[in-house]
Amino acid sequence: MCIVSYVEKNPSYRFAFIEYLRIVAFTSVLIGHLYFNDYLTIMNSINPSVSIPLVFTKSFFAGGGSGVVIFFLISGFVISKAAGRESAKQFATRRFLRIYPMLTVSLVAYLTYLFATQGSTPQKGEIFGSFTLLGDFIGAKNQLGGVEWSLRVEVLFYLTVFAFLLLSQGNNAFRFINLKLFLISISIILFILPIFPSGSNTAVGYATIFAPVFLGGIALALYDSQKIGYLLACYLVVLSFVAAVSAQTSIRPDTLWAGPILLIGYVTFLISYVFRHRFISSKIVTLLASYTYTVYLLHNWMIPYIEQTLVKWLNLSFVLFARLLALVLFFVIVHALVTLVEQPIIRRSRRVFAEN
Repeated sequence: MCIVSYVEKNPSYRFAFIEYLRIVAFTSVLIGHLYFNDYLTIMNSINPSVSIPLVFTKSFFAGGGSGVVIFFLISGFVISKAAGRESAKQFATRRFLRIYPMLTVSLVAYLTYLFATQGSTPQKGEIFGSFTLLGDFIGAKNQLGGVEWSLRVEVLFYLTVFAFLLLSQGNNAFRFINLKLFLISISIILFILPIFPSGSNTAVGYATIFAPVFLGGIALALYDSQKIGYLLACYLVVLSFVAAVSAQTSIRPDTLWAGPILLIGYVTFLISYVFRHRFISSKIVTLLASYTYTVYLLHNWMIPYIEQTLVKWLNLSFVLFARLLALVLFFVIVHALVTLVEQPIIRRSRRVFAEN
């Protein structure tokens, strides 16, 4: 049996590349946020004369930015696939159960951590903004060690797709909308989006900068489903990248280093998609990929706290051992939360709609 026919009969195999990309993405974020300086030290000590690979990996891991770009491209791809087979009600329910239960657990843990270490918690408005992920509309500060901004952008994308599904259901007017013209119009509108969010406590302009990235994933999903052609898909992917770089350059000139990060994120996703048939799913890959969301929610504040606690309680003078042990304990916690909270809720939501 040739690999193409096997892939056609096994959709989960066909999209195994998404699982690998999720692991690559959260590794980029994890290293970029917590271990970047250690990574550079190791790279320089191994072979400081090798400059080109070091420049590439430095850009890939810097701030975890490329990982976030990959996450948004994955989201555009996966959500487009989901929107094509789900009603508005199904879409909203599944996205809600995918995002908010684990978010609630993480925020309760984070607020407990803040109270235990600082003796205080954020103001009520900020807490509301975090639990709803609508904090950008009220100028609420990002929590969870600062990573919440990307979840707010993600939720805006979900709300946009939900609104489109809601309007299109039973609306005959949508039958007359040409998909190609609609996508081209969207690609142009991305260049004139207003700056959002704009509050002093928010990640200024990040929604405007990263909104075009979702279009790159959407374009590949529609091409993969044979709803648009190769040339239009290429046009949309390129234009989404140009729109993101353009917005980043004009809105946040203080982050011009982000250009290579966007490029590397796109190239990584595109290469993975081109060679998607070569990715073989396995239990360990599926397991690690399932950690993605929980790792993202917890890593930036929990790992440093575990490290500090280990050094204090166990009087560990060997810092490297403390860091490695903290990482192991962190993934034990992540595995427990995914197994006991996240996955049961996701499975339940699937069963409910399957029964209906």
